[in-house]
Amino acid sequence: MTMTAFDPDRLLKRRLPCRLVREGQAHHRGINMTRSTVLIAKGIGAMLGLLVAAVLLSACGDMPIRPVDEKVATVAAGYGRAFGRIDYLENGKEKIWSGSVFSIDLLTLFVRSVRSGEMQYMQIEGDGSFYWPLRAGDYEILGYQVTRQMVTSARHTGRLVTTFSVSRPGQAVYIGDLRIEAGTGRYRFDVVDQYAEALKRVDARITAGGLEAVKNLMRLEKQAGRYKRVVEICNKTWALKCDRNYQGVEPVRPSGTEMGFPVTQNLTPLLEWIPSGRPELSYDVAIYEAYSFTYGATGVVPRMSGALVDYSEGLREPRYSPPAPLQPGKKYEWTVRLRDGDTVSSWSATSYFVFAIVAWASGSGQGFGFATPATSGEQASVEYLKEDPPLGTLPYGKIVYVDDGTCPAGEVKELTAGNRQKSISRVVRCVKRPRPSD
Repeated sequence: MTMTAFDPDRLLKRRLPCRLVREGQAHHRGINMTRSTVLIAKGIGAMLGLLVAAVLLSACGDMPIRPVDEKVATVAAGYGRAFGRIDYLENGKEKIWSGSVFSIDLLTLFVRSVRSGEMQYMQIEGDGSFYWPLRAGDYEILGYQVTRQMVTSARHTGRLVTTFSVSRPGQAVYIGDLRIEAGTGRYRFDVVDQYAEALKRVDARITAGGLEAVKNLMRLEKQAGRYKRVVEICNKTWALKCDRNYQGVEPVRPSGTEMGFPVTQNLTPLLEWIPSGRPELSYDVAIYEAYSFTYGATGVVPRMSGALVDYSEGLREPRYSPPAPLQPGKKYEWTVRLRDGDTVSSWSATSYFVFAIVAWASGSGQGFGFATPATSGEQASVEYLKEDPPLGTLPYGKIVYVDDGTCPAGEVKELTAGNRQKSISRVVRCVKRPRPSD
C-alpha cells in the first residue's frame, strides 16, 4: 500500500495576501494564548480550519525561514558555518531526535541575525549535532521548541538568548555544546566546550568545503542586576501563592497581560502585580522584546521573549512604568522577582496549556505580555474628565484621563480603576498628555 503525504508547499503556491493571513493569525494566536482552556472545535470543518490556517500563516515574509542549502552557501557568497551540539535532557534523560511511522520528536532552534533581524529555524536531528550555513555576522539563539507528533501534536517552548559570531566568510566556527535541562515547569542551560570531539564529527565537511576551523564559544546573556544568592520563587520564604498558572507574582495590569499581548494606552505602560505577603521585600522588574510567529508548514510559537530592553531593581511598591518610552507597535514581555538585600528570587513566570482537537501546546518560564500602540492614532478615543470619577463607577482595569490642573504643565492624570473584591486599589499617576491623532 502506498501512502501519499500531505504537501503544504502546494497550498503555499496559492499565496493569499499577507494582510488577510495576519488578521487570521492574530485571531488564531489569541485562542492559543488562553491559559488552561480546552478548545472544543465543532465539526471536521473547524479542525481542518486550524490546520489550513497554520499552513497559510507560513506564507508571510516576516516569519522565520528555512536555512539556505549548503550548495549555495559558498565562501564566495559570504558564508561560513557554525557547528556544535545540543544536549537536551528531559527529566534527567538525554533525548535522541528521531521519527517513526507512529511518532516524531523534533527540536527546533530559532536563530536571528543581529544585523538584519532575519530569523531562521534550525531543525536538530539525531544526537543533536548541527552544522549551520550562515553568512558572516553576529547571531543570537532566541529559544527553542520541542514538538511531539503522534495522533495529536504537542509543543513546548523555552527562551535561551545566547549570542555567537561567524567573524568572516570561510570560517567554520565551533560555538559550543549547548546543554538544556528541562523539567516540569522549569529549564536551565549552559555552554560546554567539547571542541575536539565536535571537530572529529565535521572535519571531513570542513575539509571538503575548504573552510578554516576556529573556536569561538557562544555567550550567555549577562545577568540582570546584582545579587549573591537566588532562591526559587515558589519557596515559602517569599510568601507567594504558586499554582499551575503562576510561578511567582500574579499580574494585575495591563488587563489580560498573562494571556497574550493587550495593547496599552501609551508607550510607558503601568505594570502592576499582587504584592508578596512580606511588605518589607522589594521588587526587580525586567522588560524584554517579545516574538510570536509561525514557521515551516505548521510550526507555531505563541510567545517567546528576546533581548532585555529595560530593568529596574529595589522597587518598594508592586508597580512600575518604564522611565523612557518603548518603541511603538511592538510586543514586549515583562516579569518580576523579589529581593531581600542581596538575595533574590527566580523570575516570576506563567505557564500556558492549550488543547485544540489536533494539537496541544505548553510553555514554561513565560513572562507576561503587552503590546504598545502602533501610532498616535490609536489614542484618538481618549477622553479627558474634569474630575476623578467616584470609586466603584469604573470597571476593573479601565484607564481614564483627568485634566484637573493638579499635574505639571503638559501632563494629565492617568487613573486606572481598581477592584474592591480583590483589594486592588485605584492607581493614579501623572503622564504626558497623549498627542491627538493627525
